[in-house]
Amino acid sequence: MLTEEIRLKENLLSFVWQHSLYDTNFLYTRFREKAIAVSPGRRNFGEGPRFLQAEIRLGEKTFVGNVAIHRKASDWAYSHHNTDPAYDGVILLAVEEDDRLIRRIDDSVLPVVVLQYPETLKQKYRALTLGSQGFACASFLKTEMKPVEVKNACTRLMTERLERKYNDILEIHRQAENDWHETFHILLFRSMGLGSNKEAFMALARNVPYAKLCQEKGDIRNLEAMLFGGAGLLDGAVYDPYKSDLEKRFETLSRRHGLQALSYCSWSSKKVRPYNFPPKRIAELAKLIDAGTFTLNNILSCESVTEVKRLFDIELSDYWKRNFSFGQGSARQHRAVGDITADLVVINHVAPLMFAYGRQTGEAALEERALDLLYQVKAEANKYTSGWTKRGITIENAFHSQAFIQLTTEYCLRRRCCECFIGIKALKKI
Repeated sequence: MLTEEIRLKENLLSFVWQHSLYDTNFLYTRFREKAIAVSPGRRNFGEGPRFLQAEIRLGEKTFVGNVAIHRKASDWAYSHHNTDPAYDGVILLAVEEDDRLIRRIDDSVLPVVVLQYPETLKQKYRALTLGSQGFACASFLKTEMKPVEVKNACTRLMTERLERKYNDILEIHRQAENDWHETFHILLFRSMGLGSNKEAFMALARNVPYAKLCQEKGDIRNLEAMLFGGAGLLDGAVYDPYKSDLEKRFETLSRRHGLQALSYCSWSSKKVRPYNFPPKRIAELAKLIDAGTFTLNNILSCESVTEVKRLFDIELSDYWKRNFSFGQGSARQHRAVGDITADLVVINHVAPLMFAYGRQTGEAALEERALDLLYQVKAEANKYTSGWTKRGITIENAFHSQAFIQLTTEYCLRRRCCECFIGIKALKKI
């Protein structure tokens, strides 16, 4: 298994090969054959050789096949490529140090070339990767990149993020037996769950299906009983008349709908603000379902964030206006969902679902509208965005904040500087 240091070194060598940043005058095999990369090949981010369908001229002959990248030639055998059929199509191995004669699985000699590249590139790459988790490239982004370049990069990053969420939603859709209303239900619970309770809320949504909740619409206490009972939150020593009523109702409703309770241990209040306590959130979800306005069809018809938020403009039931949890009082709160939560639901639920539904059904207008919604929502302020804003990067709206979250989580924290739009531009400028 590759160490982090070797992985980073091989990533740099791959970058050097892909962008022809090596000294082409000194590209020879150990047998003094001149090597010319007519085409470096297509970058492979999966298993197998690093570049596919390359065209290489060795001496007077031209070969088409795959190119492998290693720090040392001896890493070929160390990684067991000499016995792996997946590497049979390799026509060249590019390395930083040619320390061993390399043979393929059929015992034929594999040509090896050493990539010689500027020391300044090596130093810049080291500085980027070491500082990547500290937003070290923010100054380069500010001073060396044109606004249009940053805008285009944000669009690419946001598209990447929505594509990933699209695949996640399709898997949830498949598990929901291809029912978009049930998918909507599960995703709503996930987006309201936040942080450590996200998975528990998804489990609750599956445990108490949307179709069964719809049968009890019109009676908020029945909906609360089904959700609190299904969540396993009606157990416990706290006595409260309201809770006792829900317990009695759940006994009847669980038989009627075949419901079981989740483990109480599924829920966490650690590092959770009172307004985000699971009971408070579940009460809000019950009210949204009872009101019947926040539905898949209504969401898909929304043209703006204002229209989406209007669907949230619902009052809590009297009990939950003055309680965080059972028997635990709070300052009076009227609205079921506040502005901050509504923004997060638009970002994490409405826009991704609208994009996925549009992509799946071939309605391109819905995909575009999903992106428009993100432009209308305030930028998120969290640990992923604050690192950039503290260094002078302007993040105007949720479209940009989502792009920078994608940049941070998928590139910076993973030290994928050679695949990042900032890193590529910085490394090429040597």
